[in-house]
Amino acid sequence: MREKMQDRLYSYDEILMDMMQIVTLYKYILGNKTVMRYCKTIKDYSIKISEAQKRNNFDELEDLQPYIEGIIWSTNKLNIK
Repeated sequence: MREKMQDRLYSYDEILMDMMQIVTLYKYILGNKTVMRYCKTIKDYSIKISEAQKRNNFDELEDLQPYIEGIIWSTNKLNIK
């Protein structure tokens, strides 16, 4: 990016498009990091989740709901499998 700006061979619009791509990529990376943190949290509570599933009582997992919803939301928006 710096080289393009120093060469002065590129127009303002080209540089602006490159910067927009960089910002988009940065947002995608931040989103993925957040999802990975959510997955780690869910993994840490895997025993609690397993016990709740065995008893068919998911009331004690309410604190994990935002993490689960965040992971589900991200599969569509961030195109994560």
